[in-house]
Amino acid sequence: MAAPISGVHKRLKSSETPWREKLKLGRMAWKSRRVVLPRREQVLLDWATSALIQHYAKKTLLEEQILQELWLFLEDILKSTRLKSLARSGSIFLNSSFNQVITATLSNACQQAAAHTNFIPNVLDCMEVILAQPTLAAVLLSRYDACVELLRSMLCLTVRLCAANIQESVPSLLSLLVTVLDKCTSLQRQQHKHTKVFQSVCEELLAPAVCCCWVLNNHSKMLSSTRTEVITKIQENLHQGLFIRENAAAFEKHLCDTPGSSSVGNKGVELYFHQLDQLAKDRLDPSMSKLCALPAGGIEDAVLLYLPAAFNSFLASAACTDTTRTGFAMLQTLCGFTRLTAENDMETAENVQEEGCMDVDAEVDKREVSFKAQEKRLVATRDLLQTALDRNIYRALDDAMSGGKQLAWLRKLLHTLLQTPTTTTAARLDCMRLTAARLDCMRLLLDMNHQVVAPRLADVWTCSWLLLDIMDLDSAVQVSQDNLLCRLLETYAKLRQVDTLLVAMLEAVVKNQNQLSFSKTFSPLTLQRWSELVQGLPVGLAMEIWQGMLNKLQEQYQLDLPQLKCTSACLEQMTTLLALFLLHLRLWDVNITSPTATRVDQLMASTCSSVISPLFKLCLATKQVDEYLHFSALHLCHTWCQLHMLSIHMKGSKHSNESVPNLGVHEEWWDFSLQYPHMSPGEWSTLCQKLLKADSKRIRYVLEMLCLQKVKMLRMLTSTSEEETVKRRIENAINFATSSCATDEVKESAWDGQVTSVTSDSYSTAHWYLLCSNIGLIVPLCTQRQLALLAHYLLQTVVGESCPNMSARLVSRAMISADLLQSATYLELLPMQEAMITAILRGLADSVDCIRNASVIRLCVKVLQELSEDSHPVSATTGPEEDTPQLSKAITSAAVALQSLQKAVQKKCTVYLSGKQLQMMCHYFKVLKRLPLQCLSGVSSVRCVLGCLAVNCLLGASHSVSDCAPAVLRTNLEVLRDVMTGQKKTSLWQALDAAVTMKCLLLTCERTQDKSQSMSLDDTYQDLMYHLLWSVVRSAEGTSILPSFTTHLCEAMRSLSQSPASRDGHRLDLRAPHERHRLDWLFISAGCTLSAGLMVMQNKVKVPAAQGDIIASCTRQLAMSVAAVVHMPSIDLPAVTTAMAAALRVQMAESQVGEDWTPCIERHVCSLKTMLTEIQANLQNIRACLGFLKTVAGGVPKWQAVLPEEFEPTVYNLAVQLLLGVHSTNKEEPSESASSPDMADVVAEAEALLLIVCRCSQPEQFCTYIEGLQQHLDCDTSVCAGLQLWQLVLREEWKDEKRDAVNSILPQLVLQLQVLLQKSCSKVTVDDVLKQTVVPSLLTTAAMLQFGQGSLPDHVAGAALHGCLSVQMQSLPGKTFAAAFHATCRVLTSLLQHHTKVARNAVPSLMACCRTLLVALVHEGRQDKGSVDSADAVLCAGDFERLVAALVQKVDLTRTAAFLVAEYVSELQHGTLHPDVKKSLVPSVYLLLDVCGMHGSKLLGTALDPGLREIYKALHMDYSRYHKYRGKV
Repeated sequence: MAAPISGVHKRLKSSETPWREKLKLGRMAWKSRRVVLPRREQVLLDWATSALIQHYAKKTLLEEQILQELWLFLEDILKSTRLKSLARSGSIFLNSSFNQVITATLSNACQQAAAHTNFIPNVLDCMEVILAQPTLAAVLLSRYDACVELLRSMLCLTVRLCAANIQESVPSLLSLLVTVLDKCTSLQRQQHKHTKVFQSVCEELLAPAVCCCWVLNNHSKMLSSTRTEVITKIQENLHQGLFIRENAAAFEKHLCDTPGSSSVGNKGVELYFHQLDQLAKDRLDPSMSKLCALPAGGIEDAVLLYLPAAFNSFLASAACTDTTRTGFAMLQTLCGFTRLTAENDMETAENVQEEGCMDVDAEVDKREVSFKAQEKRLVATRDLLQTALDRNIYRALDDAMSGGKQLAWLRKLLHTLLQTPTTTTAARLDCMRLTAARLDCMRLLLDMNHQVVAPRLADVWTCSWLLLDIMDLDSAVQVSQDNLLCRLLETYAKLRQVDTLLVAMLEAVVKNQNQLSFSKTFSPLTLQRWSELVQGLPVGLAMEIWQGMLNKLQEQYQLDLPQLKCTSACLEQMTTLLALFLLHLRLWDVNITSPTATRVDQLMASTCSSVISPLFKLCLATKQVDEYLHFSALHLCHTWCQLHMLSIHMKGSKHSNESVPNLGVHEEWWDFSLQYPHMSPGEWSTLCQKLLKADSKRIRYVLEMLCLQKVKMLRMLTSTSEEETVKRRIENAINFATSSCATDEVKESAWDGQVTSVTSDSYSTAHWYLLCSNIGLIVPLCTQRQLALLAHYLLQTVVGESCPNMSARLVSRAMISADLLQSATYLELLPMQEAMITAILRGLADSVDCIRNASVIRLCVKVLQELSEDSHPVSATTGPEEDTPQLSKAITSAAVALQSLQKAVQKKCTVYLSGKQLQMMCHYFKVLKRLPLQCLSGVSSVRCVLGCLAVNCLLGASHSVSDCAPAVLRTNLEVLRDVMTGQKKTSLWQALDAAVTMKCLLLTCERTQDKSQSMSLDDTYQDLMYHLLWSVVRSAEGTSILPSFTTHLCEAMRSLSQSPASRDGHRLDLRAPHERHRLDWLFISAGCTLSAGLMVMQNKVKVPAAQGDIIASCTRQLAMSVAAVVHMPSIDLPAVTTAMAAALRVQMAESQVGEDWTPCIERHVCSLKTMLTEIQANLQNIRACLGFLKTVAGGVPKWQAVLPEEFEPTVYNLAVQLLLGVHSTNKEEPSESASSPDMADVVAEAEALLLIVCRCSQPEQFCTYIEGLQQHLDCDTSVCAGLQLWQLVLREEWKDEKRDAVNSILPQLVLQLQVLLQKSCSKVTVDDVLKQTVVPSLLTTAAMLQFGQGSLPDHVAGAALHGCLSVQMQSLPGKTFAAAFHATCRVLTSLLQHHTKVARNAVPSLMACCRTLLVALVHEGRQDKGSVDSADAVLCAGDFERLVAALVQKVDLTRTAAFLVAEYVSELQHGTLHPDVKKSLVPSVYLLLDVCGMHGSKLLGTALDPGLREIYKALHMDYSRYHKYRGKV
């Protein structure tokens, strides 16, 4: 054994021993047991800490490397298990001076030199170990002053690391910072010298804490939740030491005294504000500046971020004794620190009169503060105002009684906000947030008191709307602007001062007329509020405002000269406001009184004579076109005509042709004398000709609006519209309105929907919007050429443009066209649909006609061109067509060319289609798919089918690697499917060979199989073939060629089964993939053919006897061919099983089932076993197997000997296994796959198969199945699935022995479910368990009560009440509440209906259940309750009403109903019910009041508390008035 080593302690203490040797000795002494060292851990800990203490006391100077290794050694000691165990037992101690070492180390690391941060991770690890042990942590955190110093160093270090982007040590530092903050907060509460605490926080912690919060918020890469937690902790510690109860008087004295008063007793409070002032001015102490090294401008930003939090903490603290006085004074003081309300600004505001206007061009910000800094100041001011508003610190009445000083300060603040950045710079991208913050501040001032804004209302409108271009703003500024404008409108609507608001708006327009460059309108949200405001005006006030706006407009021009007194842009803005006001008035109503109608007519006449006519005189007098002036006149004229037409309609005036002036054959579109008769046709002609020469898009747009308005008026006023003069006027107007479609280039543009904002760029979009919004008026009156033009334009906008990702206030032509195609109006425009089909066919022909180097392409182009040239005009009043309409020569010729194309495609021919061609074809088919294909006329459907078949044949002959080919094929087949689904026309086969057509479809899918491997394409093709064959069997021409197609399928399958690739014994491995794909398509076609044939053979489709014989013969022949190739391998299992099931049903109907089906059945059973191991990956295949096995199981009596042995038990077990896998309870990851459509189909197939097997089974085997289902309830993972299976079994009507088997097991099962309910409800915190177990248990219990009527013992049926009582409704989460409530109501209702005797003997338990349901429903149905959706709560109220109806019918509740009513009344006092919930719940309460009687009513009137009596009194009054039966109707 090695000899022990001694003397290590002396060598460690010796000054002659080099430090590197000391470190080696120390590590050896720590690791090796040979070193003799008593109290090894304490000695080595003392040596390491003493060395560090001497170094930082500058008694010993250590090299940086030695110092780092020493910290590493100390870290190893502290992290050791031995030392931790000794520390827990209190047997080891730390040097009391070591806290100074850590503080000094952290402070040194805050310096700019990066060398000090090398060993910071070791220091932080040591701190973590020390703070984790209470005996060691006492050294660092025992004294408050030492804790403050440590906290200051840690805050400064956090600032240093985050600002320098040294993020490695930040997470551990923040974790330690939270621990130290908690301890420091605890020590603060224990201090008795509050002045000392306040001073230390102000001098030592305020600056580092403010900087740390800012740097964490802006420069830290930590998680948002972590940063928020640390910042909250810092602010809590800071404000706990600042805003203490003992300083309340000092704060009030300092904040509320006048500037010249004495400030004795508040010196400490002044220190806090002095420190804030120094921070805001970036005048930190030099030592603090070195520690908190922030980027330029960071100190000010940190203070601005801190101010709202400080204000909120002050208001919530005990230092704020009066929020309305001291709190508001604090708001004033903190707003001063933002340097937004500078003294010079305040002094300037003193001299501003309350009625003064804002000089927009004044240069206010003479300090030239950057936009970014000003933005942050505004954001801080906004947050301060928001806190003040939330806390309700400003009370107008109290302020008015004290002299209104607070209101005056708020107005000064508004003045400063109005003078911060000018409107010319507000549209710059770098000050968008500044503009948003300024608008938010104005809104908050308005919310505090509208009197703040009232003197400067015009200026507020100017800077927030008139001179702010919303088209150039981002979403944040738009939201802020909408909020401010909407709040202004709402406020003045409530004050009934809308006239004042409109006067201010007009004054703002006049005062800033030189700054207007375009006419401003409202955004959609603001326009909605404007509409609500105007519509809600009283009639008298609305007419006064109307008259006032007319007077204001009359002041803007001189009739005697004539000339304008204002700029034309100002005039346009004023007329725009008048038009917006008039369009939203609700003065034209059928119930309008006679005096009001007279006054409205007078105002209409005054508007015409005093405003519109003078404006037109000015327009006629000017030689050059002034766009603003002429647009104002025309726009206001259009608005007046619109209202005039509405007035005529409301009055029901009778007009005839004689009232329409007859202007002869030379009448043109520009004659608007019908709408506005105050101008002669000659004046209209002169004006319009001059306007057209100016080529202004805005003016042209208004003229087009007038033209369409003219058409509306002619249609409304004339009864005989066939008169030549009226027809010419309509044609001329429509020609002018639609003429721009031929010249507009199809390019993407956007428009905000306002007439005044139409420009040369947005005109095409606005014009298209005008046509589409009046499409129902235009299309019935258009010629064929105009219809073709509109259809071509519509197609080009949809195909050539994409819907851009724009904001909600902008629209494009693509968006307009897409909305038109989906509108209800478009579905009724048959002429437009015909023209659209023609345009699409022409577009397809043009896209294919690029390269005509192949005969196939030439034939396809010929078909499409002849179909597009077919002239089949359809009027708007077309009657119902015949089932077999006569086809035109063009369609017949196209059909002949299509047959030639089909024959050419069946040969070996190849053409090439480019990716661009395929992409255009795909766009055209997508547009065609948007048409109402299922409602097309017979001729239109034939044209669509022929065009799609031609393109389909071309795709079958094409050779392209483009990704668009599968999309073209898919949309092509979808269009064919939709047409054939809606229109099962048989006229198609008069011109086409059905067999050749279906062969070509099959051939196209076979040739494009490598580009279209998707299940959706298979399903589409299957649906299409089914509908095609449906029309074939109904048509005599189609039936005659059905044998040809059947023979083709049989020969194709036979050739595949005899091909060389399948003659060896390894067919599954050597089968070529393309041949297997071809077999899949053959199986799909065969399955559809067999299904259509079965419909005829089973007499579900009535056809003549001769056709029926042909169809039956073809069906039998095809079924035999399918049965002969059932052994063939395939890729698409659903296609195979569909065909096999159809063939099997045919042979079963003919009793021709043989043993050759046995291998196929066994293979499907084995396949199902394999696929059940991974259900999600095989949903389609599993569904196909289940469908086939269901067909097999359904025919058991006819071919029992053919089935394999143990077929029924095996299939039953597989179905149960599948349902168990789907419904199994998974507590860790609840599966949502059962809610998907595919899984729902699989579950439905499995349940149907399970029931079929159970029906066909023998009684003994059925008993075995039932006993197996009961065992699944004992396993936690399968209990939910077992409950679902039991519900399935109980829904079936079993008879005789099988019903007895179920009844014998029901009592035991009911009791087992009640135990399960009580067990599950104990886990109320786990929502998944509740959702998967409790609700199915209740539903199963209800099914058992219903099934066991007459056989279930009374005591067993009564046990169901215990399960209902165990469900705590109020503790259920929102998404589970509705399901559990419905299930509980079903249990109680089943008990009442099927076990009435039991219910009558258990009235107390029933009432307890109803009370629980009622209380929970009222609790969850409140307006302020967000866990349950109101729609679900309404459904629950309906369930409760049905339960109460059954209860009062079956049970005597005369003595107990009053208690339920009392519970309802008692719950109402805790919150207001949602109106919809109350509407559904009150009828059930009325039913209870019906059975209460006089005794119950008196009981409620006396036993309830005084507050509840008023609620009951109102309830009983409504009951007596609206519900109580009084013996008469």
